[in-house]
Amino acid sequence: MAALVLAATPLDAQERDDRYFTLRDPFRTERDYVPRMRWSPPVVVDVPTRQAKPLEPPSTDPQGTTFSSSKEADEARTTPALEYIAVFGDSLAEPLAQGLADSFVQDLPEVAVLNKARADSSLVRNDPVDWIAAAQELLNTEKVTVGVVMVGINERQPARDETGTHEPRSERWVQIYTRRVDEMMALFKAKNIPLFWVGLPATKSSRLSQDMQFYNEIIRERAARAGVPFVDVWDGFVDEAGQFVTSGPALDGQTRRLRGSDGIHFTRAGGRKLAHFVERDIRLLLNQRIPGTPPQADDLPAPSTPSDTPVARPQLPQPQARPVAGPVVPLVGATGPSGPLAGATPARSAQTNDPLVTQVLLRGEAAPAVSGRADDFRWPAAATTSKNPAAAATPAERGNAAPPP
Repeated sequence: MAALVLAATPLDAQERDDRYFTLRDPFRTERDYVPRMRWSPPVVVDVPTRQAKPLEPPSTDPQGTTFSSSKEADEARTTPALEYIAVFGDSLAEPLAQGLADSFVQDLPEVAVLNKARADSSLVRNDPVDWIAAAQELLNTEKVTVGVVMVGINERQPARDETGTHEPRSERWVQIYTRRVDEMMALFKAKNIPLFWVGLPATKSSRLSQDMQFYNEIIRERAARAGVPFVDVWDGFVDEAGQFVTSGPALDGQTRRLRGSDGIHFTRAGGRKLAHFVERDIRLLLNQRIPGTPPQADDLPAPSTPSDTPVARPQLPQPQARPVAGPVVPLVGATGPSGPLAGATPARSAQTNDPLVTQVLLRGEAAPAVSGRADDFRWPAAATTSKNPAAAATPAERGNAAPPP
């Protein structure tokens, strides 16, 4: 019997675990109330999606087409082109070629732009592309009437020659790079093909920008020696302080993103702005060679042509000789006749016949007091002369006086 009681105790404790204490049931005989969770299907709310506004307005500029060769350009065009502009260089030259095609597609359809750029190429090394040999072959086999070169983003690598390997910007490296630039320019000079060398732009990396300026100085100096136009584009992609900018004013007047996310390459709008710097010089050249091209503002003749024949002009009267010294002017004294001003009131004479004025203003004596007035401070009052004898009599005299009848 005791075993049954002991055995029932744990079971009873387990059964009371789910009971809660209340004043109404201090021994927890009522079970805990556990509310049942009711499941309801999820409510689907149709939230309208809003389209994000574009960061910049869409461009309405016409888009041109670049070709890989002059043969491809002739096959794709209905009429053969009159001018073939070949763009040589690395990955920076690709948006330049597209920008030139966009600029000439509307008003100069006779121009075909050939994209000869290689993204991984450089000028200081012969691999993967030897630009000197490649450019010479292209000029011999392709129809090229104008050349444009923009290369330099991959020049930060050692140069090799028969003496060994040379680090970038070392003395021997500069000699090799300078010789390659001269050889590239000499190819176009030998073929009598106009060449425009486009300078390198600023980049997001300050160290890379310093290298770009270093290459620009070498190219600028060699271009001046060879008579090749050097197109400086540095100021077009920096702010007033000379710092790199990602976005800026485009050719359509809108603020657009000009550079890529890497801070080196160009967007479509940036390539169009890049091409604008060299486009002006190319237009001046093409306007002289393409028949029927409307002249630009720089090509218009002057309003009149100056002549060597002297023009007869009327003789002007000779000026009179001036004296060495002018007349002596006195610093004191009247310099001219003096007199009363016009319309002035005539001054009064200082002479007057009024004795009171003479006494007060001239002699400075006080005016006599008026008898009986508040400002008459004379004492005794008998000293005052009065026209009324009764007023001038003393009190005793006034007391002895007989009353009036």
